Amino acid sequence: MENVGGNDNCSDNFDNDMDGPVDCADPDCANIPPCSTAAPVMSAPATILMTVLLSLVGLLGMARSRQRSQF
Repeated sequence: MENVGGNDNCSDNFDNDMDGPVDCADPDCANIPPCSTAAPVMSAPATILMTVLLSLVGLLGMARSRQRSQF
């Protein structure tokens, strides 16, 4: 039996499925908040750089596509 029911069963200091581990120590709670890890976040400069680079790649791809269609 799993710890179902979301974060209530994974943060109540009780072994809800009676398998030994409690709350975030229970593998059944690994992907349920508050036990799940937060997704990594890119910094603002990294986001801007990534946007510029992807835009350039897209523009270069469109330019190559136009060159091929003209022949």
